Amino acid sequence: MRHIAIATDTYYPNLTDSDRLLIEPLFRRGVHVTPAYWNDPTVNWSAYDGVLIRSVWDYHLHPDAFLGWIERLQAQNVRLWNPAPVVRWNMQKRYLKVLAERGIPTIPTVWLDQGASANLPEILATRAWDQTVIKPEVSAGAHQTWRTTRADAERDQAHLEADLASHALMIQPYVEEIALGEWSIFFFQGIFSHSVLKPAVLADDGSPLHWSQRAQAQMPSPSFISQAAHILHVAAQQIGVRVPDILIARVDGVDQLGQLTLMELELIEPDLYFAFDPQAAPERLANAIQWQLDLS
Repeated sequence: MRHIAIATDTYYPNLTDSDRLLIEPLFRRGVHVTPAYWNDPTVNWSAYDGVLIRSVWDYHLHPDAFLGWIERLQAQNVRLWNPAPVVRWNMQKRYLKVLAERGIPTIPTVWLDQGASANLPEILATRAWDQTVIKPEVSAGAHQTWRTTRADAERDQAHLEADLASHALMIQPYVEEIALGEWSIFFFQGIFSHSVLKPAVLADDGSPLHWSQRAQAQMPSPSFISQAAHILHVAAQQIGVRVPDILIARVDGVDQLGQLTLMELELIEPDLYFAFDPQAAPERLANAIQWQLDLS
């Protein structure tokens, strides 16, 4: 029996509910699963036939350590899903700028380097953005993400400056369509698996967006699946890998007049929403993992 590790974090050391649904399909394929915290120095990662990155949801708090871990596994020739070049490319959200320059529809963004001087009221006035979302370039789960308005920009200038002192930022207009739902479209080895539509709730207190409990499994149009697949194809070209080399991909986007506008391309640790397709989706990922293992 082959043996893989599923990389976790301290919040989910024994796998998320979604990831647990992978255990039985993999076992039937002769693959044993062990959860392991990615930052545990006692783990011998090279002892496994592969390492599947899953709920490493604290990596953005320790980006240098996480990148060092990825590079050590690569140097040891540990089979990693997704592969090290994919993870490195996807860690900083500036990949969105790269994709936009190659014709992928994205949300307009102002990119600010760490330590940069920026005038928030001027930025919002120049672009006529009434509501904006400000987030770090390396972030997950809306960590250190906040909102402001053009009317409050002068008040929030100090907040912006404090953030820029410690990390690079991105500023985007609030996208009204997100209230209707953000699509999460999943691909395993570049093949469409399943999708979820997640309406978002905008709080009144300036806190980040959060997803409502009305998330539901829903099939996107063939056009949206095709557009999402194209986004993944362009990303693979930029990374320098084949699309099938990307074991797990989640394309998050909103419907803007029939166009799938990319919000994020999740290639590191996306929630897989297996609860919405608890039978078929884990089977499809287990098949993809088995195929990858059979290559060796």
